[in-house]
Amino acid sequence: MPKQITYGYKPSSRLVIILRFAATLYKFFIVVVALAIVAAMGYSYRYLEPLIQNGADLKYPPLMMTYVVVLSLMAIMAILLLLYHRRFYIKPLKAAEQHIRKVDLNNPELEMLEISGATKFSELTAGINMLLFRIRHNSREYKKDQSKLREVNQKLEESLFMSQSAQNGLMLQKNQFEALFKNSTDAILILNHHRQVVDLNEKFVQLFGYYNEDLRFKEPDNILVGSDHMEAARKLTEKLFRGEAFELETERLNSTGEIREVSMKGVPVLIGDEVVGAYQIFNDISVRKRSEYELRFLSYHDQLTGLYNRRFFEVELERLDTERNLPLTILMCDVNGLKITNDAFGHKMGDRLLVKTADVLRSICRAEDIIARWGGDEFVVLLPKTDKKTAIEVVERIKEASRDEKIDSILISVSIGFSVKSDPEELTQEVFKDAENMMYSNKLYEGPSMRGQIVQAILNTLHEKNPREELHSRRVSQLCGALGTAYGFSNTRVEALKTFGLMHDIGKIAIYEHLLNKSGSLSEDEWLEMKRHPEIGYRILSAVNDMSEIADLTLAHHENWDGSGYPKGLKGHQIPLESRMIQLADAYDAMTCDRPYRKALNPEVAVSEIVRSSGKQFDPELSRIFVEEVLKMTWYDRSEIICQTQ
Repeated sequence: MPKQITYGYKPSSRLVIILRFAATLYKFFIVVVALAIVAAMGYSYRYLEPLIQNGADLKYPPLMMTYVVVLSLMAIMAILLLLYHRRFYIKPLKAAEQHIRKVDLNNPELEMLEISGATKFSELTAGINMLLFRIRHNSREYKKDQSKLREVNQKLEESLFMSQSAQNGLMLQKNQFEALFKNSTDAILILNHHRQVVDLNEKFVQLFGYYNEDLRFKEPDNILVGSDHMEAARKLTEKLFRGEAFELETERLNSTGEIREVSMKGVPVLIGDEVVGAYQIFNDISVRKRSEYELRFLSYHDQLTGLYNRRFFEVELERLDTERNLPLTILMCDVNGLKITNDAFGHKMGDRLLVKTADVLRSICRAEDIIARWGGDEFVVLLPKTDKKTAIEVVERIKEASRDEKIDSILISVSIGFSVKSDPEELTQEVFKDAENMMYSNKLYEGPSMRGQIVQAILNTLHEKNPREELHSRRVSQLCGALGTAYGFSNTRVEALKTFGLMHDIGKIAIYEHLLNKSGSLSEDEWLEMKRHPEIGYRILSAVNDMSEIADLTLAHHENWDGSGYPKGLKGHQIPLESRMIQLADAYDAMTCDRPYRKALNPEVAVSEIVRSSGKQFDPELSRIFVEEVLKMTWYDRSEIICQTQ
């Protein structure tokens, strides 16, 4: 709080000085008179002294007595005069001085000056009392004025303090605003009442690439807004300078002309009802927009092919199901051989097949057509304003384009069905069902042959990658044919067995090539991988209806007579006969031909191994027939082989 100021004044001090001066002057006058009398007496004595000395004879006694009397009277008069003046002049003046000294102007009961017996000072007393009265009055007025002045001074000091506090507050707010403005994560423009830029912050420079000198005293709409959005931008500025705030998402151009997606706020600066400026605040939402677009894309698109997904198709089917889009054609497509491709080459190859099919559909259909992946190996196409004749042409173009495409050795084949809605009252669900039924019907005819082609393509691919496997399969096929004939199979069954011999290792298409050609022994994990090929071959062949029997034989061609084989651990006659035959032929050819991990064994050693494993790995009966009838070699007693080994 401001310091209080105290004022002091003693109004009687000057009057006391005056009275004291008057009393001193009067005393001085009395002393002068007394000295004059004494001087006169002394002078008289000096004059009369000779007379007195000479008048010893008392010639002049009366004169002397007269002189004495005169001197005595003069002394008495001087004394009386002093006493008189002391009583009637000096004492009253001293009393007045003492009284005036005791005067307290702060005491509301001010005593007037009274000098008893001093009638000669009545006018002076009245004057002094009048003066004291005026002094008291003026003192009271002075005190009132002093009190008012003190109040005014206090108010001034309070106002000054409040003004200083307000100024400090404004300075603090200014500093806080500048700190927020400069360090804000939003890009900010400050506009004057002419709608011109007067300042911008660092975030604005980072977002748009413009510096303060680039935009100062320029209208931002003329620089940041493209021609397509100019009218809308000017309307927003008009709204802002009418005192209305706004917020929206829009586009603005940076210094290189690139589009920035931003959220924009406009905030007017008002003094009273008058708009004196404005803020334009921008926040970069490009990342959020991109994320939203990606999420929206993923929610309506198939991630693998980039086509629309089933959800989006259903929404569009409902939207396009109007009379103005009739005739409306629904076209269903199914990729033939996808499962075989996945089993043989892995899902990456199957994915490539689906992507290539999607590319074919895109190349044939119009921009306004809706192409979607329905699920798995199925696609659906919605063709607005497409009649039956045009739909047939579209189907033929798709088939023709598919025949020209292939992935490695795998041809692309699709089974297609379609249905046309011409009647507004017809339900789209029924139209869709008709197209689906037609597709499945066509797949019954086209699918098997295509799957057979794919199986052949798989076999060709295996043989191209590993020519040794092709030679091995051909030799096994010939040995199986001979064994089947020796066993008494019909010609038809022998041919089927030979076909089985060609395809028994088709599952190796999915085994890593470096394992097939490894020169050393396989690790435990590698051996487990190698043992998968019967199951893979089974899945490939079982996809073709007329190869389902061969698929079962392929699955069991590594089962052992004693149950120690794989994958199911079958034993004895649980193992299909043809599988037992394949196992013999496969093992003999493997022993008598060069392998990456060893050189070929001579036939006698191979036969001895077959005899040794007869009843364990191989069917004993088939083993003897194979050695004696097919190989035309002597069957050894197992005990002899054991003795030779020892």
